[in-house]
Amino acid sequence: MNKQVVVGVCHGPRCRDYGGLTLAEQLKYQGMAVEALDCQSLCTYSPIVRLHDRVIHRATDERVTGVVVGGGGCY
Repeated sequence: MNKQVVVGVCHGPRCRDYGGLTLAEQLKYQGMAVEALDCQSLCTYSPIVRLHDRVIHRATDERVTGVVVGGGGCY
């Protein structure tokens, strides 16, 4: 059974300024279910993505995809 990956992307002001909305669209385009998160209070590390019980700082589509596909990577 193929389980769809659900990622949470912070939509707080700083994460939006640093590309959070664009990142959310890129992840949706790659087939991931994207959940809009309220501010995560990690503005220094924008944009923020929550994946399972992990937080990915300064997230990019490549970093998120690497974690999803590889199961590891840098958070």
